[in-house]
Amino acid sequence: MGLMEEEENSMKNWLPKLREIDVNIPETIMVDAEKFPDDEDAMIGYDKEKLEEAVDELGYPVFIRTDQASAKHEMDRISKVESKEKLHGKVHMLADDNLSKGLFGVQFSGIAVREWLNIKHNFKAFPGNLPIGYEIRAFVRDGEIECKHFYWIKDAIEKTSFKPDGWEEKLDKTKEETMARWDEVENIVLKVANEFDGWWSVDLALTEDDEWYVIDMARGEDSFHPPSCEYSPMEEDRI
Repeated sequence: MGLMEEEENSMKNWLPKLREIDVNIPETIMVDAEKFPDDEDAMIGYDKEKLEEAVDELGYPVFIRTDQASAKHEMDRISKVESKEKLHGKVHMLADDNLSKGLFGVQFSGIAVREWLNIKHNFKAFPGNLPIGYEIRAFVRDGEIECKHFYWIKDAIEKTSFKPDGWEEKLDKTKEETMARWDEVENIVLKVANEFDGWWSVDLALTEDDEWYVIDMARGEDSFHPPSCEYSPMEEDRI
């Protein structure tokens, strides 16, 4: 992925556009950051006072990620911050996680401090006790909805040893109940589609208080797309 594509995928690009339309998004405060700052023996440099002020404004717990990627599969260890004592340590673990992704690491330029959302779910999985939520990934292209999918892939959960007994039945229930509510989010996705040119994925999650939020976006080319879908670029794997 080149620099231009990374800039498009950055929250600094798509979040301000979402703020201009009538859709629910987690309250978010962005703090600038740099990887491997010259004057520090660290993986990430940022204004610690500004970060603490951002967390204080939103109130604990908060969800942290970079402008480019999260470490949600390590939710308890990294992404969920419940006290100031653990804040900066978790930021450095977040940077380490981002820099370990892919061949060259994720080229982040900010830390996003986000309002904590209690996501509706039937079970948790992965090392970080991540809620496997009522979540949808839709793909939009040039102002139109192209396709929609339940976010969670059975194969990914099957590979982790951190999952409860009966997880397959719970996943099937979550998928069925999630996709049955597509009518509630279709208009939300259309609003997003109208603001973005090109091909994008749009991720939505349902909270325990029955509200849908747009929680993430990325270029369609850089988003996992079930190979069974006719619009997936992974044609050789289509089933």
